[in-house]
Amino acid sequence: MQDVVDVLCALPLGLETSTSVDAGADLTVETSDGRRLSVEVKALRSLSPADADRLLRSPDRPGRVRLLVGDRLVPRVRDQLRDGGWSWLDRRGHLYLRAPGVLVDTDVAPLSDVSRRARPVLETDVGLDVATALLTEPNRKLSIRALVAFTGRSLGAVHQSVRGLTDDGLVGPGGLPLLPELFWEVTARWRPRRTALTVAPDPTDERLAGQLGLLAPAGGWVLCDTLAANAYGAAAVVRGDHPPDFYVPDERAIRVARQVLGDASSLERRRATVALAPATWTCLRPVELPGPRTTWPAAHPVVVALDLSVDAGRGREVLDGWTPPEPFARVW
Repeated sequence: MQDVVDVLCALPLGLETSTSVDAGADLTVETSDGRRLSVEVKALRSLSPADADRLLRSPDRPGRVRLLVGDRLVPRVRDQLRDGGWSWLDRRGHLYLRAPGVLVDTDVAPLSDVSRRARPVLETDVGLDVATALLTEPNRKLSIRALVAFTGRSLGAVHQSVRGLTDDGLVGPGGLPLLPELFWEVTARWRPRRTALTVAPDPTDERLAGQLGLLAPAGGWVLCDTLAANAYGAAAVVRGDHPPDFYVPDERAIRVARQVLGDASSLERRRATVALAPATWTCLRPVELPGPRTTWPAAHPVVVALDLSVDAGRGREVLDGWTPPEPFARVW
């Protein structure tokens, strides 16, 4: 409750708070024009959509403002609460307060106790691997052991990541990812660091291909970003000389590429780029595309979609109009 008091008092709205003496209320808020709001405060670490449904079915007390405080509230839950007549405070930095004659919908300073908590699961390498793996099979529950086999991560680390995603309301109680919220939460953490090269690799040059490890059956280079999206049928308009972007399996591959193909003097002069994929399983699971669109194996469509999502302009426009071919599923 103190979080609510601190946030309300910090807002330049003339609101005053006090501990409520009304039965069934926790807080009284007095507005600048003299109105008094009786507020019930419920605090949870996180809330899944199913939890929100149950909460919204709880008995209503007329004349009370019901306000939920959570460490993280995903967009779908925020919408459910708003539509169900609840106010909410996301401790990461947003307040929605609605009452007769009052509407506050604003960013606020993040609560300090949130920053001191354990590192968010999606900020860890394993958490990002597990989240993206779940997005590749959005309609099938993947067991912990299946996720271990998919990602190559340890059993304990995968179990902890799944539990963290579930606690954050991004994986439902049935083990399926919450869509599209999980995708967009991953987008915020998708930060590939691309290295620009002077020369594009030639997969038909066997000596070069062997030197660079281009076409290893598992762990070779995979095409990503715009050209990969185009190969999957997305409306990504590219020139015939558009530089390809690749994910490579490790830092050694980047060092060798820089030595053999050279560093471009600028991004504008690049003939190709290489990067480590934020999801470390990317190069271990290449997709061979049929037809003449590309001679390169491509990254999984989920990875390509995340690449597009980084560009808030044209990339997201392409993403909005793209549904990947079967058997892949759209998760954004």
